[in-house]
Amino acid sequence: MAVAKEIPPGGKKSKYLGNHVWTTEAGHKIEIDNSPGDRRIHVYHASGTFIEIQDDGARITKIQKYDQEYVDGIKETVVHGRFSLTIDGDYEINVTGKMKIEAGDFELVSHKDINLKSDGNTLQEHGGDQRVQVNGHTSHRTSKNRDFITGGDNTISTMGNHMSTTVGNYTNVVSEAKYEMVGGLFYLYGGGMDIASGDALGMSSVGNLTINSEAATTVLAGTNITSKVGATGIKIDSSTVTTTKTTYIGQPNLDGRTGPASPPFHSP
Repeated sequence: MAVAKEIPPGGKKSKYLGNHVWTTEAGHKIEIDNSPGDRRIHVYHASGTFIEIQDDGARITKIQKYDQEYVDGIKETVVHGRFSLTIDGDYEINVTGKMKIEAGDFELVSHKDINLKSDGNTLQEHGGDQRVQVNGHTSHRTSKNRDFITGGDNTISTMGNHMSTTVGNYTNVVSEAKYEMVGGLFYLYGGGMDIASGDALGMSSVGNLTINSEAATTVLAGTNITSKVGATGIKIDSSTVTTTKTTYIGQPNLDGRTGPASPPFHSP
C-alpha cells in the first residue's frame, strides 16, 4: 500500500526582515513570511500540529493527535485534479441517508475478505460483459425462488463431477432439438417412467440391447410391429408364447397357438 509522503514546511528561503515571527512562552508560533519565492503563512502549535500556506498557494496541515470536523449544514468538496486518500488503519463511513458513488471507471481491490450485506433488494445492471473468476470454492444459497433467464446461448462446462438434486418436481422444456452425449455409462432411473414421442421413436445400440421387466411387458402398436434381425435369428426364453394373430417368427406359422416355446421355433 502506497503511503503519502509528508511535505515539510517551508522557510528555507526566508530573508531577514521578510519573515515576521511571533512566538509565545509555551512554544506556539505564527509566521508571516514575505520573502520572495517563499511567501508563507504558518501557524504552529507546540505539540507539533501546524497549518501552513506556502508560496504557490499549497496548504499543508499536520495533526498530531485527534482531528474532528463538524458541519451543521451542507459541505461540498470539489477537486479538479487527483484526489488521494491513504489510511494506515481502519476506515468507516456511516450514512443514514442515500449514498451514491459515480465514476468513469471503478476498481475495488481487497487483499483480504469482502463482505457485502443488504437488508433490502440488490440490483446489478451491466451494459457490457460480466466476468467472474473464482479461484476457490463457490457456494450460492437462495432461501426462496430463483429465476435464471438467458437471452442468448447458455454454456455450462464442468471439469469434474456434476450433481443436481431436486426435492420437488423437475420440469425441463426444450422448444427444439435436445442432444445428450455421455462418454461412459448412462443410467436412468425413476419410480415410474413414461417415454412418449409425438413422432417416430428410435432406439439404437452398437452393442447388445436388453429390455428387462420383473413384471409383465406389453407392447402396443396401432398398426404393424416389424422386427428385423440378422442371421442369428430371434430367441425367446419363456415357458409360454401367446399370439393373437397369425404371426411369423422364423419360418413356422403359429396360427394363434398357445403352448411351450420349443424347437424348431426361434423366438426373441
